[in-house]
Amino acid sequence: MDIVIITGPFFSVPPATCGAVERVWHDLAHQFAKKGHRVLLLASGGEGVPAEERHGSLRIRRGIRMRSTKNIQFNLAKDAVYALSLLQRIPAADVIVTNAFWIPVLLPVLRRQARTVVSIARVPKGQMKLYVKAGVHRLAPVSSAIQRMVIEECAEAEGRTHWLPNPIDTKAFVPAPGRRSSESRTIVYTGRVHPEKGLDILLQAFALTAKKRQDVRLRIVGPWRIEEGGGGRDFVDGLKSMAEGTPVEFVDPVYNRNELAEILQAADVFCYPSTAEKGEASPVAPLEAMATGLVPVCSDLPQYRDYLEPEVNGVIFDHRGEGAVQRLAAQFERLLKDEKLRLRLGEVAAKTAENYSPSKVADLYLQDFEKLIRQ
Repeated sequence: MDIVIITGPFFSVPPATCGAVERVWHDLAHQFAKKGHRVLLLASGGEGVPAEERHGSLRIRRGIRMRSTKNIQFNLAKDAVYALSLLQRIPAADVIVTNAFWIPVLLPVLRRQARTVVSIARVPKGQMKLYVKAGVHRLAPVSSAIQRMVIEECAEAEGRTHWLPNPIDTKAFVPAPGRRSSESRTIVYTGRVHPEKGLDILLQAFALTAKKRQDVRLRIVGPWRIEEGGGGRDFVDGLKSMAEGTPVEFVDPVYNRNELAEILQAADVFCYPSTAEKGEASPVAPLEAMATGLVPVCSDLPQYRDYLEPEVNGVIFDHRGEGAVQRLAAQFERLLKDEKLRLRLGEVAAKTAENYSPSKVADLYLQDFEKLIRQ
């Protein structure tokens, strides 16, 4: 097959600084090429990275890059400029995959016979009817929860919607080679430092935990700058003020996956307390933690449930309403106290994560591409 992948305007693909979605499609592009397909990956540019690369049957071409803002309308306008800049660079293909907002709407202008696939890694916000009208062949949410939301938004999409999971790097994210240190306990969060991630709940719950235990610390690892998807300087400074007097460490984003895996391997509990009911799609951070044998403690969002089974390979807490802080603190205390429980849940978590290797997920996509081509 000839496959074209088009990522969005705000992040490039490795080795440039990139977001989780861009890293996912970079990994899948390499897998498609390894499996014998011709692949072109069109991405935004990045400082210090080449405009074009070639890796066997995979070509990567980088174009203009936009800076994300807090204003959604500005971002959509920038996405439109980006899409128009790429339009004439899209060659004939069997399948065109994109997560950019306007590309699916503009593709019919090219009058190509390619099957078009839209990867949906966010909660839909009104664009599904637009995509159906444009003739998109496949809407591919990254979780069953988002698939339900797509169909609720646009009933006509049901016959062309099929959810496909995000992969993780199962070579980098592996269980710790030895037992974790028993001298201290570390709770870790990795992800965007943004208001929708529930980090205020995490800090308050950790403060309650630290009052009871002198051997516990918290590490918050991730980007906080607005252009990197974070909440900005004022937000992170507010979190640091909230954390004063407790053993909390804020760590700048770690984009090297082996280094990030080492941070996870050195921890005892992973927490992802997102409150983004209308923001999360299928976060890879909890799954990466699971791959290292960490027990994920997650908020009660349905977007996790394709891979997280409560009390089997992870733990959830009700993040809604009063008492959320106390409920999260109770889960911390329970897991930190009970080593056998942590190890049991962590072992199952690591086995679960093995099913999300780039190769296995790529096979799922390729099977769906072939089905679309035969239709």
